[in-house]
Amino acid sequence: MNTTINPMYAKSKHKWRLVRDCVNDDVKRHAADPSVKADYDLSEGGYLIKPEAMSDKGFAAYCAAAEFTNFTGQTLDVLKGGAFSRPFKFTGPEGAELPESIAYLLEDTDARYTKLDDLLKLIATDVFSVGRIGLIVEYPQASEDEARTMADIGVSGKRAKILTYSAESIVDWDEYGTYVKICEPYSMVAEGKARTNHTREIELYIDEDGFYVQKVDDDDGSPIRIYEPRNGAGARLDYIPFWFVGADSNQPIPSRPPLYKQATLNLQHFRKDAQEAINQHQYSHGTLFVSTGDMDSQTFGMVNGLTDEGGNFVKPLAVGGTAYIVGQGGSATLLQAQTGDSISKTKMEIAENMVRIGAQLITTGQNETAEAARIRKATGTASLGDMVGNIEDAMQSVIETVSAMNNSNGQADEFKFEMNKKFFDDRLSPQTLQQLSKMASLGQIPKEQLFDAMKRDGSLGISDSDDYQDWSDLIVESDTGGIDVDRMV
Repeated sequence: MNTTINPMYAKSKHKWRLVRDCVNDDVKRHAADPSVKADYDLSEGGYLIKPEAMSDKGFAAYCAAAEFTNFTGQTLDVLKGGAFSRPFKFTGPEGAELPESIAYLLEDTDARYTKLDDLLKLIATDVFSVGRIGLIVEYPQASEDEARTMADIGVSGKRAKILTYSAESIVDWDEYGTYVKICEPYSMVAEGKARTNHTREIELYIDEDGFYVQKVDDDDGSPIRIYEPRNGAGARLDYIPFWFVGADSNQPIPSRPPLYKQATLNLQHFRKDAQEAINQHQYSHGTLFVSTGDMDSQTFGMVNGLTDEGGNFVKPLAVGGTAYIVGQGGSATLLQAQTGDSISKTKMEIAENMVRIGAQLITTGQNETAEAARIRKATGTASLGDMVGNIEDAMQSVIETVSAMNNSNGQADEFKFEMNKKFFDDRLSPQTLQQLSKMASLGQIPKEQLFDAMKRDGSLGISDSDDYQDWSDLIVESDTGGIDVDRMV
């Protein structure tokens, strides 16, 4: 096994790790993890930098004192909440039932009963956070002349499945879509033996004849396996059924992780919290200074029980509830260091910046000029609308391939797949609906315009498939007395 790494992979990997550690609340656990050191070129420590001259015991206390507030994970939750606030649409053409070749995807996308809804959320989690995931369509190996019908699928379980690969597992690729290398860890338990961990290397490439080949190499000693996947008609594929899904685009080049800026600020917040915690601990203890006056230090120690007769140290000066005897002219002073508010202000500013970055991500990407969209993308801010659109585009191609692999003629059935683009509750308020109805009755706006607004909104159960004339006829035929829509509004 000879694993090559794409240079762009090496540059992106540490960013993906930071984002994932923030999202998964693992930053504190890796505060002193030396494996982080290589990613961030730190001299010592992990996500927290070990101060010079600090002991290992002191550094452990320093790491434990910090609290990690997961702003990054909270932003991801908001993004997913907006994207999935309304269900996706997956039907046959013109709202018909789904074709048999793809209907099963609603309940089982990967032969492990992962529902389509769950698959979309898994994809969205990676696209919204690290900005990258890979999708591949696979079909059980079959001979060239094997008939593939849905009846066969029902009996043998042979049907196309959709598998996902994380950004970290896709280690190499070319820019032409003719080569992808995947490295995935896995574990196995042999009969009567302990569990062992392994790595599987999968190479997807177009051979010299222009056809798709899959090469699988395990490090467990098993022989290398070569597969030549075919479509439903038994013909070899002239393309790799693998798709990158990204935040900026679906090109092989890694997108800028949408939550990376958020994660770096979250890390700064964590480090500031560690500094403030250790400073508060140190400053909370006052230091007592004693001037013994005309009493020498040895006598002072013995009189107050701080030293024995031999001058050996017994106990330190105590603060609070303790009185000390001093000589004439002696005094005691308690010095209490004060923490400034600069660290707290810095933490607040970091938190405010994180909120701003989150707000920039949560935009629809709609109702903006082409120039505004260009500027937004140039600044590295992928919007929620862009990312959902990328997922939708990739899934269109994936589902078409699934259908083509399942059908014996090798052709894809028609279908309609749309993801939610309305990320927030923008339904018409009762007051707005009443005002629009009044305007329509006065002839200030066309009644069809009122209907279109209600259709977009979903008011009164009006769906996308309804039209104005059907709605008008339904009201006339209703049991409410057959009031005509023109008089109703």
